[in-house]
Amino acid sequence: MRPPFSICCARLRLGWTLRKHLSVDSPENPVWGAVINAIDSAVKTARSEGRIGEDTAASYTDLLSDLRIIKNAWRNPTMHVKHSYDEELALDILRATRRFLQDLAKALHKPIAANT
Repeated sequence: MRPPFSICCARLRLGWTLRKHLSVDSPENPVWGAVINAIDSAVKTARSEGRIGEDTAASYTDLLSDLRIIKNAWRNPTMHVKHSYDEELALDILRATRRFLQDLAKALHKPIAANT
């Protein structure tokens, strides 16, 4: 089966949506690791400045964990042609993507206080 590259790319785009939601500038080199690290830094800063609460920060941290899992478990091997995926694994990726989308939709409804 062809690797589910398009699903991985879609999830990176959703990571960019989260980046924009948090008002994080695009990294100079917008690859997965740089985007994830920029979002992680923004979440930590917003939490320390009191612009987001602990629950909101935890939900963003969970989303970042999901992105890291996708990057390390599926995206990297797909891009670097280390693995081929069978139907069962492709369905696992699809289910994980569905859960990620649901979590992201919830997170995007949480307000963020403006920088002061």
